[in-house]
Amino acid sequence: MVEKDHLEIIQGKNELIIGIEGERILRGKQFYTVFMTPEEYDVLEGIRKIGNVILAGKLWIIKDIDTDKNKVYVSKAVNVKPPLYLGSGGMLHKKIGEKMMEIVCCDQTVTYTNDEAANTLRDMRRKYQEFGFHTKQRPIWEMKNETIFETFTGTTITRTLC
Repeated sequence: MVEKDHLEIIQGKNELIIGIEGERILRGKQFYTVFMTPEEYDVLEGIRKIGNVILAGKLWIIKDIDTDKNKVYVSKAVNVKPPLYLGSGGMLHKKIGEKMMEIVCCDQTVTYTNDEAANTLRDMRRKYQEFGFHTKQRPIWEMKNETIFETFTGTTITRTLC
């Protein structure tokens, strides 16, 4: 390992430290992972990073993909139609629904949202706070022509209730 620069011997102390090649391995994104992780790409408009997975809620044209640096370079799309998504939304685990209920029942600031999402969350929280809902309760809203039961649970439980 010393010969390959993974480790380095400190002269006079007979101690080992991490070598240059060892540093490169330790700084790698896969070194500390316990589970398989998908490759992630940074998405850039020019030099400005706009996201990894959610592309700032806008339509983009991919200009270039740098697989060595895991970066995607884009520019704003002009005069294009939004994509059409077909199929189901997939299964939702009950813990996600429960976490959603926790978020709407508390008044903690969510720092990772944009202004539009923060305003939507603030509006949604208003009715839960007004009626004093707790995280273990589930609202049933009676409207003029319909009744809405917000289960805040997973797909399996919601389908069973339906």
